[in-house]
Amino acid sequence: MSYITQNNEKGTMTMREIEATAGTLVIAGSETTSTVLLSTTRNLMIQPDKMAKLKYEIRSAFKDESEITLKAVETLPYLSAVFQENFRYTPPVPCSIPRTVPDGGDTIAGDMYPGGVSLISLLKMSIEAKLP
Repeated sequence: MSYITQNNEKGTMTMREIEATAGTLVIAGSETTSTVLLSTTRNLMIQPDKMAKLKYEIRSAFKDESEITLKAVETLPYLSAVFQENFRYTPPVPCSIPRTVPDGGDTIAGDMYPGGVSLISLLKMSIEAKLP
């Protein structure tokens, strides 16, 4: 943050804008790529059946290492699913990513919820409803 405040002589950003941006910068600089690779590898190692399925998909999709490109990897559905599940199970950020019901609302576990509602709020409402 010191670089931003020191190089803001022209007042390009207000202090409020700097404060609003700070959270994003902390998350962006928190070693997210290495955390995702480490946690995905760990989660696959403790689930050998999932690792075997992923290895099969990758090894049957490419005959040679030179064929592995970003575009080609994007076509592998199980690899994509592995990373998506890992993001859900082991978020690579130092704080929880807020989850909200999408605009227009959605049905969760058979109940309809309005759009924009925080899932934390839903959890609290659910717990409170069960209290005597």
